Amino acid sequence: MASPSQSYTSDAQPTATQFLDRIEIQRIISNYVVDSDQRVRKSALEALVNMKLCGCPLDISLYKHGVRALKDDFEDVRMGGLNLIWALGCLYPEYRMRLAHEGIDEEVRLLDDAFVKICDMVNDVDVNVRTKACTIMASYQHVDPNVLSQTFSKQIMSHNTRKARGKKGAANKVVNRQSGKMIPVAEGDFDVESEEFRILDSGACGAFVHGLEDEYKEVRNASIDSICELCMYNDQFTTKAVDFLVDMFNDEIDHVRLNAIHSLRKIGKRTKLVLDADQLEIVIGALEDADKTARESTHDLLRVVRLSTQNSLSMLLDSLIANMERYSEDQLSIYRCLHDVGRSHADFIKQMVPDLLKYDKKYLPREANADDKNYIAYIIFIVNACYMDLSIVSLLPKYCFSHFLYLRSRFPDCFPNLKEIFGKAPPDIIKQSQDIWGEESEVKDLTTAEDVNQYMDGTLDMIASMTKQLGDSNANGVQQTANIISRNLKYAAGLSPLVAGKANFADIYVSCCERFLKYKVENNLALESTSSLQCASDILHMSYRMEHTFLGLSGPSRNAGIYFRVLANMLWFFGIMKQISTDNPANITNMLMSIIERIDVIQRRFDQDNFKLAELSHLRNNLFQARSHPSSTKLAALYAYVRSFTPLGLDLKNPLKRTTAKILVPAPNIDKPISFSANLPLKIHIEANFEFVDYINTIAVMIMLPDKSSHLFWPSHHCFKPTIPYCYFLATDIEIDVSLWTDIGMLQVSIVKSFEADLPGIDDYILKYPNYDTSQANSDKSSHSTLQLCDAVEYYISPSKEL
Repeated sequence: MASPSQSYTSDAQPTATQFLDRIEIQRIISNYVVDSDQRVRKSALEALVNMKLCGCPLDISLYKHGVRALKDDFEDVRMGGLNLIWALGCLYPEYRMRLAHEGIDEEVRLLDDAFVKICDMVNDVDVNVRTKACTIMASYQHVDPNVLSQTFSKQIMSHNTRKARGKKGAANKVVNRQSGKMIPVAEGDFDVESEEFRILDSGACGAFVHGLEDEYKEVRNASIDSICELCMYNDQFTTKAVDFLVDMFNDEIDHVRLNAIHSLRKIGKRTKLVLDADQLEIVIGALEDADKTARESTHDLLRVVRLSTQNSLSMLLDSLIANMERYSEDQLSIYRCLHDVGRSHADFIKQMVPDLLKYDKKYLPREANADDKNYIAYIIFIVNACYMDLSIVSLLPKYCFSHFLYLRSRFPDCFPNLKEIFGKAPPDIIKQSQDIWGEESEVKDLTTAEDVNQYMDGTLDMIASMTKQLGDSNANGVQQTANIISRNLKYAAGLSPLVAGKANFADIYVSCCERFLKYKVENNLALESTSSLQCASDILHMSYRMEHTFLGLSGPSRNAGIYFRVLANMLWFFGIMKQISTDNPANITNMLMSIIERIDVIQRRFDQDNFKLAELSHLRNNLFQARSHPSSTKLAALYAYVRSFTPLGLDLKNPLKRTTAKILVPAPNIDKPISFSANLPLKIHIEANFEFVDYINTIAVMIMLPDKSSHLFWPSHHCFKPTIPYCYFLATDIEIDVSLWTDIGMLQVSIVKSFEADLPGIDDYILKYPNYDTSQANSDKSSHSTLQLCDAVEYYISPSKEL
């Protein structure tokens, strides 16, 4: 090996003395690379690599020691040789090496030679060395494309020899100089000793083929990772890699299959992948995987591929529909997949529209069921193709346009901008859908963030005006205003996610006001105990929901929600007055004392300058007087507070996020109840998505049995996987003992959030009115006050005595 023509140093130029010192140190260490003890050889190689990691440039002459170490008998030494070759390849990638053999000279880049040497280690006997070699290969992004292409070559070649581009007319024979005879080969007879052959290590040949076929999953995974990384820098390499990565979809290890799917999707995001029919058939097979993650990853992969024929597209569509029939929980993932597949295959879809929608151009089409999940899939498929090719719009039946608007409201992520489609469509199509444009006109002026904020601010002004009139005697007029506000808030929540949290919080606030107004209009507070108790329970529940299921609350908004609890407690007091015995003054005294305790809790949480503190102090004095000597006059003073109650105003300057949950598994199964042996606990797998949760230790799974008894299960922290800040994915299993009964029973599965109530005893009773279960009052499982974060899933089971 020739010496370098120039010195290679780091950015910080050392002095001549320093440089010589480094060379001398490296020369001394390199002497131990050939030591008789393997541990010394390993330590010497590690020391050289550590010098490079510390910023000290290594001398190029060390390369031969790294190559020699690759042939060592011990695994650790070969690993050290790999690291040293990698370090020198990073330092001197363009250094030209001269290889001499039998008088024939050739120059190659050190980067290419190092890559070939590392590829050759994929055939090592040790699995750790093979894994390391496959991993290091990913760092050679700029290796020669011809060398890189050899890694997928299946041609059998002799080690250390390869054929050169020979002269035309060369004799097709091989001469064995020792025997003086020709050696026959498959391509004809060639003289391997002639000048038409040049010496070059051909260890790169089939390196990735061997890595992907290795018996150990670690090697296969490392090969997949390196192939994916190298495809990011070489389009020609990508073409060859796709076929091999697709074959890995059939691997016996689920992690390897999943890695191949993710890697191919990553490649597809950079370069559009084109799959032929055979490759598509293998990819479709992944849709039958029992692992939901593998199926959804395959859906994501299909979003970045292009199919070569229309028949392949039809086969893919049929497979996705079959996948949705078998795994109903994949529905949304499949719809999102069809969103991108439709856009990338508009030319094929144009010919498929009549067959997909099942109509004949000669006859008037019959309107399809807009709620049929298969039809929805076809509509998403077609509408996204229309976005790319507007001529498809003229092929659609008239009813499709109304379905577009309806389905876009249900699946906004799966539909393009419909205004763009209709705006660029032919005039006759726009004329046919004028009735639809009328529906769109209500929202067309609220498309910008500024418009949405102005709309929300106007609605909040209406709320402020309503609260001032809440204590008036004209409750009917205020009720109409509250109804309008509630409708506006629900509409605003759907316009923009930036204001959805504010709108949801304000909607609960207005619901508290509406519930109180409705009671004032329809009932007499002093006489109707049942209505008063139910109103108190509803308002207390909404008050806790405002405080504990929103992130980003300002102090005034939080106080506004808390203040409703005073009203709820007063309503509960007047409702319970009709049910308790007046002969025992202790009952009234205890109820009044609970309200005083509530006020004390609330006063500690309010700011000292809050104007409601004086009103609360006045109410507290009246409660103490009534507690000491209950009389009709003193109770009437308390009743006057309820009649004139005015809530605190809102301050929604901060953006709010609402805590929500969505149960993915189990799915409702009214048609297919789960059979299990009653002799064993019932095991239920739970999967759910959470948004904007502050503390995951407050999250529980609630199961309500057919006998209406409820049980809480608290998942461990490791069951929650963070997705984005404050958002999580939950996967856990719960077991519950279920008694045997004769008929099919229904469990209600829901996600709840626990919180600490102001007055745990009485609040738990009020919140669960009128379904409070006294048998569970002292149970540890039922001691938590909870708020439901999603609708309950109805899960049907059928216990049996058989094992």
